[in-house]
Amino acid sequence: MSESDARLQALEARLRAVEAQLEIRDVFARYGFAVDSGDADAAAELFGDDCVTDVDGGRVVFRGQDGIREMVQASEHQSILPGSSHTIGPVLVEVEGDEALVIGYSRVDYSEDHRISPIRSSANIWRLARRDGAWVIVERQVQFLGTAAGQSMLHQGLPATS
Repeated sequence: MSESDARLQALEARLRAVEAQLEIRDVFARYGFAVDSGDADAAAELFGDDCVTDVDGGRVVFRGQDGIREMVQASEHQSILPGSSHTIGPVLVEVEGDEALVIGYSRVDYSEDHRISPIRSSANIWRLARRDGAWVIVERQVQFLGTAAGQSMLHQGLPATS
């Protein structure tokens, strides 16, 4: 292989990695838009049918796309609409082939009468997979910030020390 062919292959690999990161960040933006607009189907489509979402170490577990629909349609979630605002980030995105590991923050705020109140700030570990050309969430672990479990999740985003 010539030097220019090798450089082109390396450049293409880097571009694929950057595109994957951008696509994954778009998944998170769409997630916020879907749950804040109460669109259970749009939210569910962002998850694999085999996904598992574990909130607070098993306090609540949602399984599959039907579980995500149930989460959005549940009275707890419906009670914060239309005033909810889900934001995700900053996040660290590590892509390896068709799989990705994402570690970072999520926050839910509630807005009423032009006043914003925080509802939840959390640490998250997300696992995504590229299926049929699109990134879907296959696992999500969520822990409140201010807990040892949440701190441990964030620590996993640090580089390994020797």
